[in-house]
Amino acid sequence: MAHLEDYFLNRVRGWRMAAFLVAPVAWFQIVLLFSGLYQTYTLAQSGPPLEETPFFSAGIAVERLGAIADAGRTDTAYLFYVADFVSAILLAAALAALIAFGLRAAHAAGGKLRHVVLLPLGVIVAELAENALLAVALATYPDFPPLLGTAAGIATGLKFVLIVPSALLALGGLVVGGLLSAKRVLAIGQRDE
Repeated sequence: MAHLEDYFLNRVRGWRMAAFLVAPVAWFQIVLLFSGLYQTYTLAQSGPPLEETPFFSAGIAVERLGAIADAGRTDTAYLFYVADFVSAILLAAALAALIAFGLRAAHAAGGKLRHVVLLPLGVIVAELAENALLAVALATYPDFPPLLGTAAGIATGLKFVLIVPSALLALGGLVVGGLLSAKRVLAIGQRDE
């Protein structure tokens, strides 16, 4: 994990930072929205998507997965789970890059705060658990154990529990990094005069 921390804190700058910020937006827009995959998958559930319903119950999982199976969209669901997981990886990397930007600008990248750059990795773990549990539940529908649906609901809830502080830290990193970088640029400009 230390290597990953070091990568975000020391190597993600310039074009790498830009790539990390553009990648999740481009992926989501092209693969999930423009392709129609997200819309097809969510409409097949005949209700709010499971991925957007934190801590859903086994009963809701049965209802939504049943709607997907009845609509003949199981292949779409499996494809969505893969695309959604890639989306989570890209989003977590962008959040980590923004957190690292703020830590570097505040000269806090060498202290204990450096570990917060890893918080978005929890989002990836929760997303993987959510998608894997949903895929297994869908593959075994209608006979999947209720605990499987409940576990998927818990994984979805944990995803949201982890993404909120990650996003807030990333926003803080953007603001702190932007303000401190602007301050340094202005100070250099004044020295040159």
